[in-house]
Amino acid sequence: MTKIGSSSGVAEEFMYKGTYVKMRELSIGWNLPTSWLKPLKLQAVKVSAVGRDLFYFYKDAPVDPESAISSADYAQAFEYGSMPPTRSFGFSLNVKF
Repeated sequence: MTKIGSSSGVAEEFMYKGTYVKMRELSIGWNLPTSWLKPLKLQAVKVSAVGRDLFYFYKDAPVDPESAISSADYAQAFEYGSMPPTRSFGFSLNVKF
């Protein structure tokens, strides 16, 4: 019988490396032409589409390596059914006067 997280420890087949490579943020932007900005008396305007936590290039563990149940020393290495990671998408507007 295999025991997981008991007082005798965690079985080897349930241990994973915490190594991962992630696309944390991707931003694609466009600077508006200065001829459009002259009537508005603006120096520069940049509009961008931003995506965060989009995907993993590589991860060994079958769970989100960034999730943690606690900051306590005894719980940092355990995953207790955390919520799935979320992606976010948005827009950014950068204006120089």
